[in-house]
Amino acid sequence: MNILRILILLFITNAASAQILEQIVIRNNQKTKDWVIHRELLFKIGDTLSFDNQQILQRCQENIFNTALFNNVTITDTSINKMRTILIDVEERWYFWPYFILEPADRNLATYLRSEKWERINYGIMSTKHNFRGRNEDLSLKIRMGFRQQLGIHYFIPHISKRIDKIGLLFDISMFRQKTSFVDIIDFKYHFLEFNTYAFLENRFRMGALFRPQHNIKHHIISSLHLYNSKGTTPETNLILLGTKDPLSNWLIFDYIFEYNTLDYVLYPTRGILLTFSVSSATDFKSNNWQNANLNVNINQPFLTHFTYSTSLFGEHFFNTPPPIGLRRTIGNNYYFRGYEDNVWNAQTVGGVRQQISWNFYRKRHFKIKQIQTKKFNKPFLALYATGFTDMGCITNISQITGNEFLISFGTGIDMISYYDLIFRFEAVLNNNRTTLFNVHIGKVF
Repeated sequence: MNILRILILLFITNAASAQILEQIVIRNNQKTKDWVIHRELLFKIGDTLSFDNQQILQRCQENIFNTALFNNVTITDTSINKMRTILIDVEERWYFWPYFILEPADRNLATYLRSEKWERINYGIMSTKHNFRGRNEDLSLKIRMGFRQQLGIHYFIPHISKRIDKIGLLFDISMFRQKTSFVDIIDFKYHFLEFNTYAFLENRFRMGALFRPQHNIKHHIISSLHLYNSKGTTPETNLILLGTKDPLSNWLIFDYIFEYNTLDYVLYPTRGILLTFSVSSATDFKSNNWQNANLNVNINQPFLTHFTYSTSLFGEHFFNTPPPIGLRRTIGNNYYFRGYEDNVWNAQTVGGVRQQISWNFYRKRHFKIKQIQTKKFNKPFLALYATGFTDMGCITNISQITGNEFLISFGTGIDMISYYDLIFRFEAVLNNNRTTLFNVHIGKVF
């Protein structure tokens, strides 16, 4: 009898602490389709939800915010007309941007400022429609002049439709031309030459597919066709840049990328894990080819009050020979060790670890600008982090030297985070060459 009473009490307790979700109400999404937001939720109408579900609601809020469609997202578990309701309030961003391009052609802002090659700049205009058709699609047209000129169109579809919401598509067509180009790596720096005409032409065609079976998992498959015309350069330069003395060459590249993501904020995480693994294979349809694999594990763990410990383990390996330097950007270009922003290496294998402690000494605060009427711009926020970090790693089989190179650096900095994913990082770094650098970066850390 006592056991029966205990079972009855447990049943009553569980029934009282859980209830069927009867409706989901989304407010203030004038452009965004409801189903785009529903795609980011971990529950649906008809599910039984416990009233103690703050972790689930918080993760849903993070999923929606990480779509980069909204400046603010609030989710409330409530009752409307005596119905168990999840209420989602969003503040949509401004989606159409005629960007005026003014960017350094160097691989990062810190390197450009130190080079004092002020002519090495790109300028132009890019018209981008974010959230195209209210489906979180991106449609862009870019006209860029200056150092590396480009005419391109880009279309990204994260969800084909409301019913086929786990599959996305990517299309990109771009044409590039340059009068000045790097032609070699000398003393771990790019060596540039200027030509009398547009000596380096490239047409790029990219097409890809995205499969997202779960909220935290994505699979990307991308194929890229690169058509090069380098008639204005010498055969020796062509060999270094493209792997052949022939001025006309074509390369086909296939990439597969796996991503597991539980980050609270993808661009500046304070909690969660990001694991990415990629493999690539390329051929010039003749005798040249290369294959590589890349792994990155980023872990972020909060501790004490307003502190976060972050670490990133990364590695890359080319299974035969590294690709020509004009085709596939190597270590120091597509990613870098802090304290070695100015260096590039044409290497076989790279492995490293980044560690950082961040202190959120100025917590996220919103400000109301009364002079601006639209809610899309009149509520900026600001958050400041003080950081201490170290980067270390090893680079093997470097083409310029025999043997390996070990890198280590220590630094501190201030990171500034604001709305529309604005991130500015100001860092002072000391590397194991006893060189001290003061860097300004735009964008995420890892």
